[in-house]
Amino acid sequence: MSQSAASVVEDNFVAEGGDEPVVLSTVREERRRMSAPTTMIGYLAQLSANTLLHRLPTPLLAVCDDGFILYANPACHAMLGTDDDALAGQPLNQFLDVGSSISPPECVRVLREAAGDVIAWCHPEVGIVHAVVSQPMLLRTDDPVLLVALIDVTEWMWTFGSDSTPHVFRSADRCVNPPSTTGLEVVR
Repeated sequence: MSQSAASVVEDNFVAEGGDEPVVLSTVREERRRMSAPTTMIGYLAQLSANTLLHRLPTPLLAVCDDGFILYANPACHAMLGTDDDALAGQPLNQFLDVGSSISPPECVRVLREAAGDVIAWCHPEVGIVHAVVSQPMLLRTDDPVLLVALIDVTEWMWTFGSDSTPHVFRSADRCVNPPSTTGLEVVR
């Protein structure tokens, strides 16, 4: 697991500086101290980001700049055919249909630039799953985490064919064009 993925402490505020991290307070304790919301917008304001990401039915994937997966919600696990928490700490290139032809950090660059494109992902039972990648949800260029939503278009592509999609990334050994230096090709 990468250093950046290992350093994340879920549900805790941690003070840095000593040999051992000191837990100042947990999110759950902070939530108990808050008064009950009086409006629906107040309810949403008190909902933690982790809880919201976890409950969304859209597959969401957070990846550190070093190419290791930080978080995948249950919908992402279902789409990729993995057990809950099986993705966290794993290199991204194990799940993209590129094998080891490109490094995990290079996979992050490709994923960051693939907004609106269809990416091929590895699924243990189905083989290949195709998903459209969203724009990065964290907008600052210096954000150390890439957070994207994935929209599964596998069945749509089976029904209508891959020619009906504007761009499809495939591993170089499976595409009809000569391989690129990254190991991924855009098939138009």
